[in-house]
Amino acid sequence: MRLLIILLNSIYIVCVVGLAAYGFQALWLTWRYLHGRARRPRLAEPTAQDLTEWPPVVVQHPNYKEHHVAERIIRACCRLDYPRD
Repeated sequence: MRLLIILLNSIYIVCVVGLAAYGFQALWLTWRYLHGRARRPRLAEPTAQDLTEWPPVVVQHPNYKEHHVAERIIRACCRLDYPRD
């Protein structure tokens, strides 16, 4: 009986130490995120005049058994003007 109590206490201690390590690791990651965000330099957003080459864009329109909507969606996608001036 004494051996069973020692075994269960050992398992309990291992679980508590593992959960504590997991909690401290999550706390450390949160601290690093919050303090690292303040040190990161802010990058300026590029404007339309700054871009010389526009990135490609994919327009996806999922439709399944929507015959009435499909034609309007395709026409709306064809009317897209990228990049919009």
